Amino acid sequence: MKQPNILFRMPDQLRADFLGCYGADFARTPHLDAFAAESTVFDRCIAPTPICVPSRASLLTGQSSVESGVMANDVWLRPDRRACGIGSWPDLPGQADHRGNAARESPPSA
Repeated sequence: MKQPNILFRMPDQLRADFLGCYGADFARTPHLDAFAAESTVFDRCIAPTPICVPSRASLLTGQSSVESGVMANDVWLRPDRRACGIGSWPDLPGQADHRGNAARESPPSA
């Protein structure tokens, strides 16, 4: 059986009403529009927190920011999270002989 090819995008500072695929006629977003036309697009979503990094950590782990310990933008998941029982969905493909990768932009240097 062929393995699925899954790409999960979490753009920063991107509102749906600024994308052509959601009806914005003042912005040109042809690449995202084409990608959306060939993908599953979710029209009704709720963020677990209004802060970027804690919201991403919640999406990755299925835990609230209080449970994961990621409460602000300058905090990320614990390096020992797996040993503490905090898993994430990018870990799952590796457990099933699939290749799982997660990429994120590095924070700016201080």
